[in-house]
Amino acid sequence: MKKLITMSGVVFALMALGTAVHAAKPGAYIGGGIGYSKLENFNDATAGSGGVGGKAFVGYNFNKFFGLEAGYMQFANTKYTYKPMPVVNFTTKLGAATLLGKAYLPFQNNTVNLFASLGVAEYFSDVSVGSAYSSVKVSRTQFGQSLVAGLGASYQVSTQVNTSLEYTYMQGHSASGSNYGIPNSNLVTLNLAYGFN
Repeated sequence: MKKLITMSGVVFALMALGTAVHAAKPGAYIGGGIGYSKLENFNDATAGSGGVGGKAFVGYNFNKFFGLEAGYMQFANTKYTYKPMPVVNFTTKLGAATLLGKAYLPFQNNTVNLFASLGVAEYFSDVSVGSAYSSVKVSRTQFGQSLVAGLGASYQVSTQVNTSLEYTYMQGHSASGSNYGIPNSNLVTLNLAYGFN
């Protein structure tokens, strides 16, 4: 929660600064990215290492300061060990559709931009629970909504091509009742985008 509050503050600060300077080019764009993802621990379960994650997105910059972006994020499949009973393990497959507002702060004659994003995600998670003593696994698919925030820096390669390095954080939810919950989720991607302007 502290991460989300801090990142939200940065988003609003960039929005305030953005009104005084030029920033991203207006118009539509499409792109994707690949990188490293890491799902965090639960209170009672420990995550294995992270792995390859990625994202795809389409967006529209309304003016030089603000834009709106819709996308999809896929996190690496992550195996967890249940701490009270280590023979029990489960695997989480996590993906999310996102809708984000973006704010830009430019440098070097608008060739380089810092940006921040804040929005919502519709996530879906497949959880498979098993034991070291049995080949039988119980699987469940669950859906829900969460908050998403991000920070990044972009470089305008050409008039229409843009590349960026971006960190995205999705807030998790604790398990309750029949819901296994989802972990806080981190994704760092190297993106490539094409602008239709």
